[in-house]
Amino acid sequence: MLKAVLCIAVIVSSALISGEQLRCIRRKNEISRELADVIDKMEAMLRFQSADVYQLCSSCFCDCHSFDSSGFTAISDNFSRMWEKECGRNLSQADKRVFSLFEGISEYLGAFDLETQISRLEYAKNEIRYIYANSQAELLKKQKLYYSVGIFFGVLVCMIII
Repeated sequence: MLKAVLCIAVIVSSALISGEQLRCIRRKNEISRELADVIDKMEAMLRFQSADVYQLCSSCFCDCHSFDSSGFTAISDNFSRMWEKECGRNLSQADKRVFSLFEGISEYLGAFDLETQISRLEYAKNEIRYIYANSQAELLKKQKLYYSVGIFFGVLVCMIII
């Protein structure tokens, strides 16, 4: 009886571990999607309102729910340093490539002419969306695999126990 309960517990816990891996991937994807949306808003504000970097920060992070954006909206001094600090503090769970692209915005936002800023933001947005689309497709392919492997190893451990 104890072995049966232990086997069920092992199978369930291995399935939960697999589910947690999938949740981490989904979270990274959600962060990527939201960051692409933020860049899209920044691009529009630059194009149509010629907003400065502090206006962009206070306005474009309003709809972010997958990470704490309050630090970005409060940037008011030394833009580059504060941007990089907030990226490091709030986006550590983002895909590394997305993180690098988003953190790199501090190098050119407010430092170049308007057209250069817009073109670089557009490039970063398109790259992040590409990474997001590929990650979503990969997640759909691997979702069943993660659960199957998790349950398989749970069953394998149960066989060893018995």
